Amino acid sequence: MSNSEENSNQPSNQTQVISIKRQRAGNRLYVKRILEETKNLITPPQENVGQPSKTKIIANREMLAPKLSLIKSYDDQILNTITTDAD
Repeated sequence: MSNSEENSNQPSNQTQVISIKRQRAGNRLYVKRILEETKNLITPPQENVGQPSKTKIIANREMLAPKLSLIKSYDDQILNTITTDAD
């Protein structure tokens, strides 16, 4: 591939990487929020002593599993789109 062809693909790759990074960041924020919510359910403040909502905790776990695998796939996509001088 010539240098001009590589340079023409570079902005497209950068745009793609930026898009993937934004999607990954959004999903990471979602996961962080769900983890904090779950932590608060498990360790309630002293004045609200009681059983944590087992159903809600299980639902949070079910929501997190696909998000974590999605974040992993975004990481892989980012690594696959990065080109080096050796390529």
